This record gives sequence, C-alpha cells and structure tokens, in this order.
Amino acid sequence: MQVHWAQKWLMIPYNNSVIRLQGELPIDYEVTMVELSAISQDSDQLELYPPIHDLLDTYSSVFSKPQGLPPSRACDHAIPLIQGA
Repeated sequence: MQVHWAQKWLMIPYNNSVIRLQGELPIDYEVTMVELSAISQDSDQLELYPPIHDLLDTYSSVFSKPQGLPPSRACDHAIPLIQGA
C-alpha cells in the first residue's frame, strides 16, 4: 500500500493490479512549499539548476549551517510528559 497525504491518494494492490483511490483536491493551493535535499561529501561541488542556485544565494542566511542553539524566545514551548505513560 502507498499513501501520499499531500496529494490525497492511496494505492492498494488488488488482484494482480493496483487500485488508486484519489481524494478531493482543492482548486488551487494558497502556499507552495519546495524541499531541496542533497547528499554529498562536498556540497560546494553540487551542480544546481541556475534558478535554484540564485534562490540559495539570495537566502543564504536561511540555508546556512546552524552555529549553535536557537536564541531564547519570550515564550518557550514544552511538552509536559507523564512519568511512565
């Protein structure tokens, strides 16, 4: 069985074939999200599609490696845990 939650489909093997159940999709999306991932020993050697390279350069502070813990916030969130639960 395969599921794609964002595209709202489910594929189920049945009688030597695969049945796809498609959920109802919105007419258009309010937000578009793109995830870029690369596995390489030397990320400087990656060849990127030029618009992606420009985007990464424009927002280099967002995509840079973390240099420590995030700063303290006015409201830190925590999940209270119940011992033994």
